[in-house]
Amino acid sequence: MSAGLLAKALLLVTMNAPTCAEVPTLDPRGYRNVDYEFSVKIPRSLLGCMISPPCPNHGLWMPLERVSSCVDSHDGHRYIDVDAEYNSAFEAATPARLATVECRWRGARHITWLIGEKISGRRAVGCRRDFPDGHIEVMLIVLRKTEPWRARWIGISADLVTTPAHYRADIRTFRRVLRGIWVHPDGPHR
Repeated sequence: MSAGLLAKALLLVTMNAPTCAEVPTLDPRGYRNVDYEFSVKIPRSLLGCMISPPCPNHGLWMPLERVSSCVDSHDGHRYIDVDAEYNSAFEAATPARLATVECRWRGARHITWLIGEKISGRRAVGCRRDFPDGHIEVMLIVLRKTEPWRARWIGISADLVTTPAHYRADIRTFRRVLRGIWVHPDGPHR
């Protein structure tokens, strides 16, 4: 294939690629994910944000700073997110094993393990991580067992990203969000 033909093919693919944008959730007080079968009540003080269709819908995030529109909160901002994905439990058959893998990722300066937590009545496991740049991340994970093959189980996580100055207020908001998460029951193959 000539370089000109290859360039035209790449341009055509790029022009037809779906455009993803950060948009508010359809319901300002609640979010329902039909793909991964969970829902989240959004506190009145927060804006619920998600990625627009046709892009993959893994969950939502809620900026903790006062904003009037959804922005990519993953760039140094404080936020809470709740998301899900398949295949996260492939090598970790329990939430504790999955948390062990996830919590050690990305070089935290200090890790505090969180046990005895619950999300939607399920045992949740996770951690608080303090990073060298000063930010704090709190993560809790539950598994939804959908079929015998673990690669098809759904991992649902709730995360808080904050700073030491805002930690106390943000963890209270995070706990309110945790109480409003509902996860569909496991399948018959639990």
